[in-house]
Amino acid sequence: MHIKYVLAMTLLFLASASFAQNKYQPKDSWPYIGQEFLPGSVYSLTGQLQAPGNLNICIIDGKLHYVQGSTIMEADMNQVYTAVVGDSEYINRMGRMLKVLAKTDYGYVLEDTYVDMDELNKVDIGYGVSSSTASSRSTSLMGVGLDGLQGINVLERFGREYDKISLQKDSGSKLPTRTKVYLFTKNVQVPATKRDVLSLSNISKSATSAFLKNNKIKWKDVSDLEKVVEFLYNNIN
Repeated sequence: MHIKYVLAMTLLFLASASFAQNKYQPKDSWPYIGQEFLPGSVYSLTGQLQAPGNLNICIIDGKLHYVQGSTIMEADMNQVYTAVVGDSEYINRMGRMLKVLAKTDYGYVLEDTYVDMDELNKVDIGYGVSSSTASSRSTSLMGVGLDGLQGINVLERFGREYDKISLQKDSGSKLPTRTKVYLFTKNVQVPATKRDVLSLSNISKSATSAFLKNNKIKWKDVSDLEKVVEFLYNNIN
């Protein structure tokens, strides 16, 4: 029995290790949140359904991309309000598609996934890039938005041929990424941290502090963040 138990635990460990190694991570040759373009729908601010298609979110600038025929296209972000990509919903906030973690009658809990520029700019970033090639890699990524410049279309570098890009998506270097969670209500968007919520100028700081203390808000718990969204909705001036 003991031997069977050890064998079972070993197999479980190997399976977990294999999953961790195979977990998808965006690359500079495939700078997307999703490993594949997935069927989805796009909605305008008026709720009008746009032409559905295969969609993905560019991690560099947060814009919505879609496949038209055999060509990757960039959506007109002025016409996009929300999008459903596979099983996930996204909302356009200031030109970036943020993932909806929770949606209530009072507002949203949103998540932004983006390139970790601090990690990317390290001399040896530890993502398969040696110190001898780090500077050249940094230079090669200029022109796709990774140099911090705005208004640069990632498709200018990678082209628009879906099949061609798909073939090379596994050959690039992994992009270091980070996520940031936001609360959004009454057209106010604030990072989901105690410090940022208490720093809001259009709400009573003492009332906010008391609410957070009395409800013992856990900032990693989405259900607790929903409570904060409701509080902000009812108390923001």
